[in-house]
Amino acid sequence: MGDHHTASPPAVPLLQVSHLSKRYPLATGGLLAPKAWVQALHQVSFTLYRGKTLGLVGESGCGKSTLARCLMRLVEPTEGSITLNGEDWLALKGKALQRQRQRMQLIFQNPYASLNPKHTVREILSEPFLIHNLAKGQALNDQVVALLEQVGLGAEALDRLPKAFSGGQRQRIGIARALALHPQLIIADEPVSALDVSIQAQILNLLNDLKTQQGLTYLFISHNLGVVRYMCDAVMVMYLGRVAEWAPTPHLFAHPAHPYTQALLQAVALPNPQQAKLLQGTAGAQALLNTELPNPVNPPSGCVYHPRCPYATPQCQAEEPTLRLLNPAEQDPEQQHWVACHHPLNQ
Repeated sequence: MGDHHTASPPAVPLLQVSHLSKRYPLATGGLLAPKAWVQALHQVSFTLYRGKTLGLVGESGCGKSTLARCLMRLVEPTEGSITLNGEDWLALKGKALQRQRQRMQLIFQNPYASLNPKHTVREILSEPFLIHNLAKGQALNDQVVALLEQVGLGAEALDRLPKAFSGGQRQRIGIARALALHPQLIIADEPVSALDVSIQAQILNLLNDLKTQQGLTYLFISHNLGVVRYMCDAVMVMYLGRVAEWAPTPHLFAHPAHPYTQALLQAVALPNPQQAKLLQGTAGAQALLNTELPNPVNPPSGCVYHPRCPYATPQCQAEEPTLRLLNPAEQDPEQQHWVACHHPLNQ
């Protein structure tokens, strides 16, 4: 797998997220006792451009899945705003929300757990059309067969149950279901992590082909940095519910500015000798490998990464950094590099 990013005119924002936060209450005693809060997301802001793929990376517990749930309105954010195609996504309620859900769909991590084992493929793929009253009869059957053909399966799959398929085929069915309502945005939550390595490339190439053919936009959640590098136009790094860094993919891998991003890259095998030399220090990677994320109920003061950071200073312990632009002369927002760090690296 290699890089395939090409120069193109600046894209139009499809999704804009501003200062999004999500807190979960934790009871600490009786009914009237005060509660502690888990800050799953804290002031998350980013823009996803139409026709692009934004990678979302970070350790387990960093807030990736919570962000996906908030975007899908499976849980409601505590504060902040979400704008989809210029419309206030959080203002939609009831039937209006149901209608607009067609515009944003989800590909799940486990293709078997996400498919009803008692339903045939025909029933699974018909359900979105029936819920939204979009097709029935022969027209519905034609739509379902067309979906199967788009993902490399055929009409012979219609009356079989999920257990009759391999993991890769099941994920193709899951992708077909996500495509059924012609969404503008697809959130892919670890879509290949449950698959054999030999099958992963097939699914990734399918997603890229569909993106080109249908003008799709992806939010691609993954812990596999190699997959992210192959799939994504830009990458957002999250740590303890916060955005640590956002940059175009080639720039982030060549010039990581946040010590956490550097540590993530150090913790994986790097085939590029020049990049390996750039990231030859191991202190940050060892800090990640040897320690756990801080308790989100009681996060560290200042920069929440400072207890694990080999470059931390007293300023890092006392003052929380905000996202700042590292290349202010860059006019194209897709090429801008943002980092939340008092002492960014490689600058």
